[in-house]
Formats: sequence, C-alpha cells, structure tokens
Amino acid sequence: VYHLMINLGMLFIVIGMVACGFWVWKRKIWNQRWLLWILVSSVVLTEIATASGWWTAEFSRQPWIVWQVLRTADAYSPNVSFGQVVFSIAMFIVLYIIVFVVFIRLLDRRIKEGPPPPTDPDETASLPDSFGEIFRRRSRVSSGGD
Repeated sequence: VYHLMINLGMLFIVIGMVACGFWVWKRKIWNQRWLLWILVSSVVLTEIATASGWWTAEFSRQPWIVWQVLRTADAYSPNVSFGQVVFSIAMFIVLYIIVFVVFIRLLDRRIKEGPPPPTDPDETASLPDSFGEIFRRRSRVSSGGD
C-alpha cells in the first residue's frame, strides 16, 4: 500500500509537469483528448492515494502502542478473536467501497450536468485559446487597455 501511495504521488507530479508544459508552450489543453482522460482519471486516483496513505500511516505506526512503554508483543488483546479482526477490517473495506461509489456517482452527475449557464451571454462572447491568453487578457483589463 505504501508503494502504491508513493507511485501515485510520482504519477501526479508527472501529470502536473505535462499540464504545465502545455501551459508554457501555449498549447490548447482541451484539444488533447488523451490528456483530458488522464486528468479526469487522476481525480479517482487521488482518492486511492489518500486511502493508501491513511492505511500506511495507521498500520505502520501502530497507534495502540506507546513507544518505549508498551511493546507490540504486550499490546495485543487475547479477548479479540481473529474472526473479529477480519470482520472489522472487512467492514472498513465495505464502508470505503460505498463511499468511493457514492463519490464516483456524484462526480459523474456533476460532470454530466456541466457548468451552470452564464448569467450574461454578452460577457462570454469568446473563450480564450490558451492559458497565456487568459493572463494576457487579465493584464490588459487591469492596466486599462483592451
């Protein structure tokens, strides 16, 4: 699980660098269908990376152990059976799957709805072609020019 978290983090860095490359070279990111698929799927991968990080943190540090006071060998509970531990972990997994499915459905619904309609159609007469145009347009507006 730890390696999954680390590898996904490295993948996010690469995806970010590719997106920044499109910005630097003033390419139209929305014309690159392959990159859009990667960006959309990375939303799901962030949830997986977050869950992996949480599992790594919880199972690695053993929060029920007090450092140099209570050893791992002394910390187990003889009253908790193997079946109870497996059931508890299975319930956490089921809960996480339910939350994940709800997240995906809500995300899918939001994507299908699209953005809200503009309030004034005259304000959005044209869309910028690149990130560079967005910043040039903003700097012209702030300096008083058009």
